[in-house]
Amino acid sequence: TGYQNIAEILMLEKKYDEAIPYIRKSLKLTIDLDDKDGLAGLYRDLGLCYANKKDFVTSLDYMAKSLKIATDYKLDYDKTVSLNGFAMVYNLQKDYKNAYKYAVVAKDVSEKLGNISLRANAALQLSSALAGMNRFREAFEIRKEYDDLKDSLKSDENVQKLTSFNLESTFQEKQRRLAEEHQRKDEQYREA
Repeated sequence: TGYQNIAEILMLEKKYDEAIPYIRKSLKLTIDLDDKDGLAGLYRDLGLCYANKKDFVTSLDYMAKSLKIATDYKLDYDKTVSLNGFAMVYNLQKDYKNAYKYAVVAKDVSEKLGNISLRANAALQLSSALAGMNRFREAFEIRKEYDDLKDSLKSDENVQKLTSFNLESTFQEKQRRLAEEHQRKDEQYREA
């Protein structure tokens, strides 16, 4: 998990060459553990790294491994992310027809799962594919859907942050009260 986390941070920083060795280290351990969910994610991460390095053949090979594991083991979340990964790779190649094919399936599956983040990512790839195919009106409509989903994600994130803040504040207040009570008892003990 540590190796994978480091790799994903490097990927966010667009340091794909640096991320790949960490993914490979994590992959070796994950294969030993026979963690199917982990394997699907790591193969997908490798696919994304190679896609961003413009090595599309290698990228699609890793994406296929990820999708196969996710499909074989009924890992619907991973399946959706892999389908979306395929759409992204094809969009990067400007192969909009294949991107569209995968994005539509990713969008359908993500809607069944009800996951806003997955739905947003699928909508973004679908919008890009439609625009690439000169279907601008549809691309615009899907892009609006993407924007709405992203706004909803931000709203959910803000609610989670507020809830977390409130829980932390409550916890700190309880800790403060306990400390005061212990101090009072210590003082009473010393006086006795």
